[in-house]
Amino acid sequence: MKNQKVKFSQTVFKLGVLVLLFFILSCSDDDSSTNNTSSVEVPDGVPSGVIVPADERTLALTGFDQLSGEQRVDIQKRWNYNYGEINSDDCPEQSSTLSGDYYVAFTPSGVIEYTDEGGNQISSSREWEFNGDKTGVVIQGVVFYFSELNNNGLKWWSEQSSGGCTTTTFEVMHEPIFD
Repeated sequence: MKNQKVKFSQTVFKLGVLVLLFFILSCSDDDSSTNNTSSVEVPDGVPSGVIVPADERTLALTGFDQLSGEQRVDIQKRWNYNYGEINSDDCPEQSSTLSGDYYVAFTPSGVIEYTDEGGNQISSSREWEFNGDKTGVVIQGVVFYFSELNNNGLKWWSEQSSGGCTTTTFEVMHEPIFD
């Protein structure tokens, strides 16, 4: 009888340890990029940072609370373009550094405006929309995934294949202004 009580106690103890282990593992944060709440894995070499939750991404990107045009702030948010890169291991001749002295605005009507510091348009506009889960934006059929999106920084990347070459492009925008 004493042997049965010991075996029973050991079995209960083992079950308790298993339950505790399961609980710890199920509650652990498995996100290797601790600041990135996007579900898309960022490629090596692409800078990343904090991504706000999906319900805050419209405001962080545009300055507008919703794409309907209701604003929380009085003015359109414009991102200062910092730099970017196009990288291809397959075709290194396609790799290059991107630069520019301009601002990028994502309007709630779905248009991207490229302007100088004074707000004067310097390039043709393109249309944009969020992809289905707001992990990025779609521009001319290409998804640019966020690797950072918050009130102070925007970093995005895309991967495209053509003619046997795969390229990864990323761009960094920061220091938004409002006009």
